[in-house]
Amino acid sequence: MNEYIIPFEPSTPIPAKTKAVVYAEIRGLTSGFKPEYVIIGSGVANSFDVHEIKAQGKSQFSAPGPIPGGVFAEKTIGYLSAEQHEWLRLFRDIVLGSGERVELTVENKTDGTVPLCAVLIGKHVAEVKAETERKFAEVIPGVANKLAAKKLFAEGAEASPLGTIKELLLRMAGLSFDAGVLGADITRKDRGVLSRRYVMGFDTTRVEPGQTAYVTKRPQLRFRPEDLSIPDEAAQKLKIVDIKVGKCSQFVSSGNADASAFSDKAPQRPTLHLDIAEVSMDVTLTVYNHTTEPVDFSATIVGSAAP
Repeated sequence: MNEYIIPFEPSTPIPAKTKAVVYAEIRGLTSGFKPEYVIIGSGVANSFDVHEIKAQGKSQFSAPGPIPGGVFAEKTIGYLSAEQHEWLRLFRDIVLGSGERVELTVENKTDGTVPLCAVLIGKHVAEVKAETERKFAEVIPGVANKLAAKKLFAEGAEASPLGTIKELLLRMAGLSFDAGVLGADITRKDRGVLSRRYVMGFDTTRVEPGQTAYVTKRPQLRFRPEDLSIPDEAAQKLKIVDIKVGKCSQFVSSGNADASAFSDKAPQRPTLHLDIAEVSMDVTLTVYNHTTEPVDFSATIVGSAAP
């Protein structure tokens, strides 16, 4: 399936310590465009913090606050497995028409002027629909054609109000990103339960040598943290002492964990399934600097909106 690349504009250099808003506008696709990734050029990504990504007026973040631009770097994405790419796929239930835009807010955190090179990657809706139907015809035993696949999917959707059968069928086909293209009667809430993913960034915090830091963020919607990513440079110098959702530790025993396991360059990061964080509930990362130099710690958590 073809991927389409749309540049964010304007591409003018951004002055030091300055925020800027840039846009990727959809042009010429009459049947719609399904955005999937925001990618920033690896040569400049670490110079920026990403403060917001919006589509159709909706934030794709679960809580306000910057995320290191390196998370979206093309080089970083190159280190991820196919499964890990899923956590960067932000726009799960968004289809854009011609003239609509994705809004990206960044801040140049350096002391010099830096040009921003960023693109939006996605697929043509007509191609997504054709690929979806093809996969269902292949993976569901006894289905001879795409019309039968559609019928079976619709029956499954009606048979389980909790979405269990729908989710099973979607996962069988590897299609959790979009159920609606098959024509089943799935509400916006259902799609969110199955597939909507949000990003929550932790503000950069300096951790002095031999010291422990507590870094807290409060989501603005019910949110289940699932993927933790820490910039590799910091991850190599830190231990994770604890992860808490509200007052509850997510560790099953005492002892520190190597932050390098959650490095943005780790070949296989652990998949988490933490407790649901209610609106404005503290999500706290406790980290320890085991080196002799100060470390600037930041982190990103991606997870699902909880029903």
